[in-house]
Amino acid sequence: MRDLVMRYLNNGLSRRGFLKKMAAAGFSTVAANAVLESLSPLTAAGTELVGEGANGVKTMQGTGGEVLVEQWCAAGAEFVVVGNSSHSRGVYDALVDHPRMHLVLAVEEGQGVAIASGIAMASGKIGVAMMSVAGAPHASSNMFNARSARLPIIVATDMVPTEFEDQTGIYEGRVLLNTAGATSKWHWLVSQSDVITDVTRRAIKVATTPPGGPVLTTYPEDVLVRKDVAATIVPQEKFNIPAAIRPPAAAVETAARMLLEAKNPCLYAGPEAWTSGARPECIELAELLGIPAMRVLIDSWVDCFPTAHPLFINAEHTPNTRFPRAADVLLVLGGFLPSPGNTKVIQITTESDEINKAYSVELPMLADVRLGVRDIITAIKSTATKERLAGIAKPRIEAIAAFNKSMQDSLSAVAKGNWDNNPISWQRLAMEIDNAIDKDALIVDELSTEKSKLFSYLRTGDNGRLRIGRSQQQALGWGVGLSIGAKLAQPNRQVVSVIGDGAFMFGGLPALWSMARYEVPVITVVFNNRGYNEPRQRILGKMGKQGQTGKDMACYLGSPDVDFARIGAGFGIAGEAVTNPDGLRAALQRGVKATRDGRPYIVDVVIERSGIGSESTWYPRYSVAERRTKKV
Repeated sequence: MRDLVMRYLNNGLSRRGFLKKMAAAGFSTVAANAVLESLSPLTAAGTELVGEGANGVKTMQGTGGEVLVEQWCAAGAEFVVVGNSSHSRGVYDALVDHPRMHLVLAVEEGQGVAIASGIAMASGKIGVAMMSVAGAPHASSNMFNARSARLPIIVATDMVPTEFEDQTGIYEGRVLLNTAGATSKWHWLVSQSDVITDVTRRAIKVATTPPGGPVLTTYPEDVLVRKDVAATIVPQEKFNIPAAIRPPAAAVETAARMLLEAKNPCLYAGPEAWTSGARPECIELAELLGIPAMRVLIDSWVDCFPTAHPLFINAEHTPNTRFPRAADVLLVLGGFLPSPGNTKVIQITTESDEINKAYSVELPMLADVRLGVRDIITAIKSTATKERLAGIAKPRIEAIAAFNKSMQDSLSAVAKGNWDNNPISWQRLAMEIDNAIDKDALIVDELSTEKSKLFSYLRTGDNGRLRIGRSQQQALGWGVGLSIGAKLAQPNRQVVSVIGDGAFMFGGLPALWSMARYEVPVITVVFNNRGYNEPRQRILGKMGKQGQTGKDMACYLGSPDVDFARIGAGFGIAGEAVTNPDGLRAALQRGVKATRDGRPYIVDVVIERSGIGSESTWYPRYSVAERRTKKV
C-alpha cells in the first residue's frame, strides 16, 4: 500500500487507478476511499477530483471525455447510450471504470436517441445519446419525435480532430450536422477542451427549460482526448431556469368565473400538464365541478388524466363533440390546441409560440400549468360555496356516468361480437393485454390512430398504470427503443411495448440487439395486421384512382408475411407468433413469466385489418427473377 500511496501523491496514479489497485490488493471500497480521504490534504490542487465545495461545486482535472461525463453526471444522467465510433474514444475511456455512469450500446443511431428518449419519458431526467457525426442524419428522425414531445435529450456527436476537419476536401463533418441540427432545439460545436463543461451546462439548460427538446453538441476527437483539462463541475440545478410562472390574478379570476358559469365545460390535459406535475390538480379541478376530461391520445405522449377515472370520457374534442353536446368552455392545459369550433378556450402553457398559433383563444395564460390550475381551484373555492359547487358537480357527474356506461356497453358488445374472430380482433387483444399485465405497468405505444381502439379497452391510471409513447407527429421507428429506455429508467416496473408491424420494421430490429445484450425484460406485443392501416384508409378514402380501382399501391405489408418472433429468435430473444385467438391468453402469460425471470419476450399477434380496402392483398407486383433473360 505504501507504494500505491507514493505513486498517488506523486501524480503517477489517478484516483480511479488508486481505487482499482487497492481493490486488487484485497481492500474494500470503503477502506480504499477512507485512505483517499486521509490523503486529500496532501494532494496537489488540480489532479483528478481535487475538491468539493459546500454548494456542490467540484473542481477536477482529467481528459476532455472525463470532464464531459462528470458534467452529465452532475445533471442527473445515469446512462450514456452510444453508437460505435473511433472518434468517441475519449468518452469510452472515461466510462471504463466510472462508478456512476453506465454505457449502453445501440447499433443504430436513431435507436440510441429512442432509448435516451425512453429514459427521459420514464424518469423525467435528461437522456444522453452519443454517436458518430456520420450517424447524425440517422438520428434526426427520432430527434424530430423528441422535439415534438419536448423531451430533455442531449444528443452528442463526435468528429474527426479539428485539424483534419478544417482541411478542405478531407472531411466535411459540419455538413453531416445540418440535418440533425434542424431537428434540435439548439446545437453547438465545441472546438476547445477548456469550455466543455460550460457548453454542456448550457446545452442541458436549453434541453430542460420548458418547452424542452433535444440539443445537439459536437465534440471533435482531439477535444475529448486532451489531457490535463481543468474543469469546474457545477450541479445543473444552478443553471436551470424555473418555469414556475404564476398566471396574472385577473386572468385566474376570469378563468374561474368562466368555468363556474359554463354549462358544458371540458378539460383537455396535454403532456405539459404531466411534465409540470399537474395530474393531482387536474383530477381535483375535474371533481370539483364535474368537468369531463377528454381523450388526448393522438396529441400526447402521456396520459396526464387517468383514463380509468370516472370523469374521463373516451371522446375527443371536435366542433361537433358528441358529449357533452355544445361544449361551451374548453380548458386546454399545454401548447397543443384542438380545433375549438365555437367553444370558448382557456389555454395555460409556458409555450408563448403556441398560443393563438392556429386558432384564437378566448383567455390565453402564459404560465406554469400546475400553478395555473392550482390558482384556478383556489379562486373557484373562494368564489362559490361548497353547496353551490356540489350542486354544479353532481348532475354532471351523473350525466358522465350515464354516458360512460352507454359507451362501455357499446364497447363490450363490439368486443363480444368480435371475440372469436380470426384474424384476432383489436378488441380481444386489448382486453387480453389488460387482463395479463400488471395494474401499474408502463405501456409504451407506437401505434397509429388505430390505437384509439386499443386504449378504449386498455385503461391507464388504475393503481398507477401509465401510457407513454407516440405523440402527434408521424415519424415512425422509436417504439422499441423507447421501451428499452423506459425499462432502464424503471427496472422494477413492468414495461409492455405495443407496436404496429410497420413501426417495428422502421427501427425495431437494431433495437432488439440492445435489448438482448443488456437483458432488458420487456414484453413486446406486435400488432401485426400486415399493412399500414391508417394511411391506406386515408388514401383510398379520397377516392382517387387507387380508391376507384381498389388498388393499394404502398400500404400492404404482406408478401412476405413477417414473423417477428422468429426475427427476435435471431437475437436470442424468445417469443411466439399467435394466429389463433384461443392461443392469445397463454402467449401473453408466457411473456409475463419470461420478463419476471429477467428475459425479454415477443408476442407477434396477427390481427385484423379494418376500414377501406382492408380485405385487399393486392400490391403492384414486380419480380426481378422473372424479368431475367439470363439465369445468373
